[in-house]
Formats: sequence, C-alpha cells, structure tokens
Amino acid sequence: MFDHLEKGTVADLDFVLLEEARSEHRFIHRWPEPEHRRALTDPACHYVVGRNKADGAIGYGILFKQDDGAVELRRIVVNQPNKGIGSAFLKAVLTYCTGALQAQRVWLDVYEDNSRARHVYEKLGFRETPKRLKGDDSATRIVMEWRGP
Repeated sequence: MFDHLEKGTVADLDFVLLEEARSEHRFIHRWPEPEHRRALTDPACHYVVGRNKADGAIGYGILFKQDDGAVELRRIVVNQPNKGIGSAFLKAVLTYCTGALQAQRVWLDVYEDNSRARHVYEKLGFRETPKRLKGDDSATRIVMEWRGP
C-alpha cells in the first residue's frame, strides 16, 4: 500500500541502494553510493520516496528539473511490483512534478522490452515519442512523455 510521498534525503540511501541491488530490478541503472550522494547535492535533482505507515519506504524516484521547465524521470522503483503500488506512486510523483517543480512536461526513457513499465506509463498518460536511445548495453530505450493536466 502507498500512503504518501516525501522528498528523499541522504537518510534514504540505504533503501535506494538495497532496491537497486535486487536482481528483479534488471531494468534499473545502478549507481554507486557516491554518485547518489553527489546527485542529492545537485539543485536540479530531486529524490522522492513513497512511504506507508506499516512498512516505511516502498519506492523511490529520481527526478531532474531541466532548464526548459521539463522534468526527466530518471528512475522510479517500487519494492513490491505487480500490486498496483507503482501506479499510485507514479501518480503522486507526477503531482509532485506539476506542483513543487512546476513542470508542464515529464519525460523518461524505458527499455523497449520492458512491457510492464511501458503499460503503466501508457495507462497514466505517457505517450511514445519518435526518439530512441541506445546505451552502453546497446539495448533500445523508448522516450516517452507526459504533459500535465
């Protein structure tokens, strides 16, 4: 269950690193702790953590506010996939983007073969753009964007 969203801090890094290390999160880019610590000091970077009263942290997101007012959703992770938590958490993250960050547009890239994530993004209003990215792993990533209400 997802209750609320909070701004993430260095105190949340143990949770973030634990989630990144889980093998079932194969689509998640893993950063070493110093990279997370550096990102937390970047004024354009915003960590958000989803919490519930019973279990504490249930997910996190990493957002980058861009000069054009858009927000890049760099990462979104929940610790209990396939239970609807991700959709609720993502809705709260989008609300945070349009409210606290005043974004009119949120974009992300998703691995072409990550059909579960693509389905959630599409269900919440993200649309594919023609842009495709290739990383060091040579896998294709699709750029998707969401335009605020």
